[in-house]
Amino acid sequence: MVKPRLLSAFGPIVHSATAFIVATVASLGLAVVIAEPARATAGDLTEIECIANAGAGGCLDPAVDSLGEARGVATSPDGANVYVAGFSGDSITTFDRAAATGQLTEAGCVANAGANGCTDPALDGLDGATGVAVSPDGRNVYVTGSLAASLTIFDRNTSTGALAQAACLANTTVGGCSALANASLSGAWGVIVSQDGGNVYVASQSPGNSVTVFDRNTSTGVLTEAGCIANAGANGCTDPASDSLQASRGLAISPDGGSVYVASANGSITTFDRNLATGALAQASCVSNNGVIAGCTDPALDSLGEASDVTVSPDGANVYSTSFSGSAVTTFGRDTSTGALTQLGCLANAGADGCEIPTFETLSSPKGVQVSPDGRNLYVVGLLGLNVLSRDSATGSLTQTSCVSYTSSAGCTASSNSLFLDLFGIDVTDDGSSLYVTSKYRFGNSINVFSRESAGPTPGGTIGSSVARAEFRFYLPDGRECTSISPQMVVVGSSFSLPSADALCGIDNSVVTGWRIPGQINAFEVGRAVRVTASQQFTAVLEFPWVSVIFDANVGAGDACMRSDVNFPGDERDNVWSIPREQVTDQPLPSTAVCTPEGYVLSGWVDRRSDPWTVLSTDDRIPGAAVDVDGNAANEIHLYAQWARP
Repeated sequence: MVKPRLLSAFGPIVHSATAFIVATVASLGLAVVIAEPARATAGDLTEIECIANAGAGGCLDPAVDSLGEARGVATSPDGANVYVAGFSGDSITTFDRAAATGQLTEAGCVANAGANGCTDPALDGLDGATGVAVSPDGRNVYVTGSLAASLTIFDRNTSTGALAQAACLANTTVGGCSALANASLSGAWGVIVSQDGGNVYVASQSPGNSVTVFDRNTSTGVLTEAGCIANAGANGCTDPASDSLQASRGLAISPDGGSVYVASANGSITTFDRNLATGALAQASCVSNNGVIAGCTDPALDSLGEASDVTVSPDGANVYSTSFSGSAVTTFGRDTSTGALTQLGCLANAGADGCEIPTFETLSSPKGVQVSPDGRNLYVVGLLGLNVLSRDSATGSLTQTSCVSYTSSAGCTASSNSLFLDLFGIDVTDDGSSLYVTSKYRFGNSINVFSRESAGPTPGGTIGSSVARAEFRFYLPDGRECTSISPQMVVVGSSFSLPSADALCGIDNSVVTGWRIPGQINAFEVGRAVRVTASQQFTAVLEFPWVSVIFDANVGAGDACMRSDVNFPGDERDNVWSIPREQVTDQPLPSTAVCTPEGYVLSGWVDRRSDPWTVLSTDDRIPGAAVDVDGNAANEIHLYAQWARP
């Protein structure tokens, strides 16, 4: 077991025997001044444990060695599981996660041909497993196969976290996968799912040099190829105005869902506008070192060499990218209205390319980057270890505060994992309490666990400042706000379950079956867990499974027997049926009615929906006869009594 150690902006926090020192010095009659111990602040990390094939580096030894060249890592929205893609293991490994500590327990794995004792999938599409993403509803896990040119879809059991292969899409029928119309997945690398769950996007490095768009069925998780964009329009894809997608790797989506950003190893960051209704992408702009790519902007500082990953801050105000060959992190300001980027600065080892020199020059060959859900920190992983940077929420600027490496020689805290290097994947849990890092080092092959201090002073030092929150509000299709559901203030980065069906939020005879973000086609089901990234409005999706049949005595104004039904104020009614649509068949009509006029008897019921009045049918005029109103397009049928003298 790895010994927990706390990492602060000033290095490891060590608890000394203060009481003993005070007593000893005081006994000598000397004045005593005790420095206050380092205080944990938001973003500080505590190393908890690591799990590695064969227990390498002093880590825990898993039951199955499925972590060969561990790369992508993702946590489920409910925080119950962590999933790791193994490049050389051709695998995806499932870990159960302890919510209180973040510790992991291996729970299973799936690998091509059942390698290393893992489950053997029906379709061998995991060759070179690299990227992994979990859908916002927690029902699916998607894994890219870089060597198989594929994307594998898994159904996830939301109770246990277990995975069951559902499908595999690839350039060809390799491993039994279904072949795409456009072979755009060569070198499939990064994968993300949109916040509304309606789309999946895959970035492919050479020879694909593309971004592929999939439509996702939010009920089943099934994917449908919806298009692709590739340099020079390769493989039948759309040809972008600027060929900035050479060796595309990392990609990220903005909190508002309106922009997608792609980091490519040709030294560029490409901005795509995303259609909120369809999920389609359109290249909006790009920035590349020296402006060598036609049509791309030339940044003031050429800090994008072999851009490897990209991330967007929770407030949508900044985009950050890593440079593999430049050993740098670049900060962009983001126009929250258009998604356009403006380079603000960069940090790079030795101040390369005119960038600012970081506190610890440990940004060597970075591969992964992520902003914490509260927006306070940026975490970068690379060849030499894990880098912690504080983020100024007002300006987006970064300051390196600490680092973790396999050695302390660079001023970093030495990890208890002696093989903590050549790091690849990184993921911070939605609640910001845990951070997971993978090592693809050929002798390491590990997943490393850190707990994160998610509450405390802001980077500026203000104590007691609140965690970033967003407001969710709920509306009817006609624009009225749901009176029965108060606006919800929720923590940015957390998981929020949408309200269940609420009759008070619907209209008469309707129920709420889902919630839709305005401008988007796909709707979330009631009770669906969604990831909170920004304030949002949701519009109710209504269905009308009930038919109301109203029987009105209609005996004239002022009659003492007339009454107003409380469910339908303003209408004088004798009786109301409210029954499921599928059961509105062979229902016996009432044979009596209150307020029967003196000297008359009830002879039948007529439908006033048409002019002149018509009787439903000859038989239906007889009180007590059966009537079939199933399939009627209306949700309310108003019948009036017909009177006759005996």
